[in-house]
Amino acid sequence: MKISIRFLLIISLISCFSLSASELISWELTDNSDNITYAKQFLTHSDKPGEAEKIKRSVDVIFSQNEVLEKHLEITYFPRSIDIENNGTAVIYLNSKTQQLRIKSVVSISSKGKIKQITPSALRILDTNTVNAFNDIKEVVLTIPALEEGSLSVVDYEISTDRRVEEFNWSKSIYTESRLPIQLSLVTANWQGSEEMHWANQSDSMNCVENNRTLICQGQDIATFEGDNNIYWRDEIGIISLGGLASWNEVVTLISAKMDSAENNILGIEHVLKTKIVNNGIESAIYSALEFAARDIRYVSVSELGNAITPHEIAKTLENRYGDCKDKSVLLKALLDNLGIKSYLALVATNYTDASRFKLPSLERFDHVVVCFELNGKQYCVDPTDFNTNWQYTPSWIQNKVILPLKKGSQPQNMINSQYRWKFETDTHTIFTNDGGQVEEQKRYYIGEYASYYRNTLHEKTANAREEWLTEQYKNVVSELGEKEFEVQNIESMGDSVNINSRVVYSSLLDVTEDLTYTENDAWLRKELQYLKLTNKKYDEFVQGILVETSMLFDTNNIWKLKYVSPNLELNHKFGSLNRLVTKISDNRMKVDTKLEIASQVIALEDIEAFNGFINKLLSQSSINFQATK
Repeated sequence: MKISIRFLLIISLISCFSLSASELISWELTDNSDNITYAKQFLTHSDKPGEAEKIKRSVDVIFSQNEVLEKHLEITYFPRSIDIENNGTAVIYLNSKTQQLRIKSVVSISSKGKIKQITPSALRILDTNTVNAFNDIKEVVLTIPALEEGSLSVVDYEISTDRRVEEFNWSKSIYTESRLPIQLSLVTANWQGSEEMHWANQSDSMNCVENNRTLICQGQDIATFEGDNNIYWRDEIGIISLGGLASWNEVVTLISAKMDSAENNILGIEHVLKTKIVNNGIESAIYSALEFAARDIRYVSVSELGNAITPHEIAKTLENRYGDCKDKSVLLKALLDNLGIKSYLALVATNYTDASRFKLPSLERFDHVVVCFELNGKQYCVDPTDFNTNWQYTPSWIQNKVILPLKKGSQPQNMINSQYRWKFETDTHTIFTNDGGQVEEQKRYYIGEYASYYRNTLHEKTANAREEWLTEQYKNVVSELGEKEFEVQNIESMGDSVNINSRVVYSSLLDVTEDLTYTENDAWLRKELQYLKLTNKKYDEFVQGILVETSMLFDTNNIWKLKYVSPNLELNHKFGSLNRLVTKISDNRMKVDTKLEIASQVIALEDIEAFNGFINKLLSQSSINFQATK
């Protein structure tokens, strides 16, 4: 089952304040620059490409004691109208607290050389904050004017970063590929002064040379970056990284100091420990501490200047009863420490699953923080921005992501990943009725991460809305027929399971005067198998892992006598297994117990076809059959 289906991390645009463009952006527009001349010369070429292409892309970084100046240039050719539709808008990402943008040119050049410059009023600024993550990034949207077939765009701008107000050492990742081919790509960096700088090239398309504190990287005829259906593209795209730290220990030390500053004032924490923490043993204490930090402290993005990385003091968070991921995490850590549970914070890079991509020590790619601890020899990581997941399970959305534990000697590594992320059991009792109908009573038990998914889906719904949602789900998975009733249990708590009970009454379907040949799908198991099909065409694909146990009891109610029942099944493979035990209890009752196990694993690209063949084989065995006589 795929995370995009099972557990939706809700992304929203949160605007905490109104920000005018004049506070972030200045304009030095010109129609007469070397870059525009370079672009015009391209129009004289006879061998222009037939599809959109970046003619030149360059990034020039000048690093000094108080400022980092980035000079960006992109010249793009648009031979077709569809290219304009797909690529005719430029987007610049900007830290609103520490950076200023200076726009020098956003122009189109027609095939006849006519220049049209952007007007400042056409600019838009969007908030890109992501729920559960900390950042101050704005999205500056520039709609390039007057583009037509055969025209060029020139986007020329500078970003200056004020190092004096930054909370952490400057660093930057420059992607060396894009969704368009690049004829010429240049990345240069110059380090002024005596401060040591570091760089890493993780791009097959760029060659880099450092000489006399200047880095020069160049690439030509760079192919379009090819993504895939189920990858984290940042794990795969070429990157050149720039930064000023030599070791991950430096990152750990500097960030730990900022996180620890939240404990300078812990007024109110004793009151929480006395009134909110149920300490009937270590597990109940952990449960109530997480529940308090997750549910009593409202999530609000409060990454104002000075607090993008540094959390607020715990006393302030308790007083306000709100905070972001770092505020909630340092509070939870303090609660656990006071309960005698030695815990530590871990930074999370929510857009990465490949730790080998983190060659240059920096904070830049980490956008979240959680709390981890050890109990009875087992590691746990909990996220107080998630108010649905039980403490014994790592929230699905951060499993397998790259983390940096804030412990001396730590290196980027992968977050805990469940062997079976999606776990559930079903217990179904079907009795046939004298009019040829059926009554089905079913209990579904969703465990851990799956319980969290259902809690997240159903918790905020009204009773009527829940009934409607569950009815629609049942229709899609099992049958549109029958009168349905549902009951949901454990939806309000942060327990380790959610139970969904149902009763479905089917009216006359069968002729009770004839012998019976009956087939029924193991519907909920079949649904999971259908989600497991892999679709990548270029990259290996990650399977999150699933464990399903179903028990189905059929009772013919003495209307028929069982004559033939499905055979037992043992289907074991390197990818997983499906085992079924069929028990004839009496002449009118039979029980079918089925277990599906497919552990978390990476399926190599060359094995994807075989894996899908394995899933098809399991699907073909997902029905239950029996025959009965009068």
